[in-house]
Amino acid sequence: MLTTVGLLEHLETHRLTGRFLFRLNLVVRAALATIALAVFALVLTVFPASGADEINPTTWQVDFVYWTLLADTALMIGGFATVLGALYTTITEVFRTLPREWVEEILTPEEETAEQRNATEPRSTMAPS
Repeated sequence: MLTTVGLLEHLETHRLTGRFLFRLNLVVRAALATIALAVFALVLTVFPASGADEINPTTWQVDFVYWTLLADTALMIGGFATVLGALYTTITEVFRTLPREWVEEILTPEEETAEQRNATEPRSTMAPS
């Protein structure tokens, strides 16, 4: 996501659609919600269910914490899937607005790029001393 936001200043922003901005907004909100759900799960895990230190929770409290953690985990997975899906479509939109030469340069393997650079560099006619 930071890559997408970092590229915004280099893109032709008049070509970005409202869908792009909606998906970027969705990525940020889903990421923050997923982090909040993860923190909530961590808070729930400190519930004293072991019976140590003379604290004996009732059965319904343990069941409540278990089912709440289960639901929280399901929501975290859904939030993470939303982040990944929206991020994929956002990056696809960014690649669609980049100039074609940039996309080809990004997608070429590093070895081919190095070979092309070496082939285009002028060679020195002087022998090394």
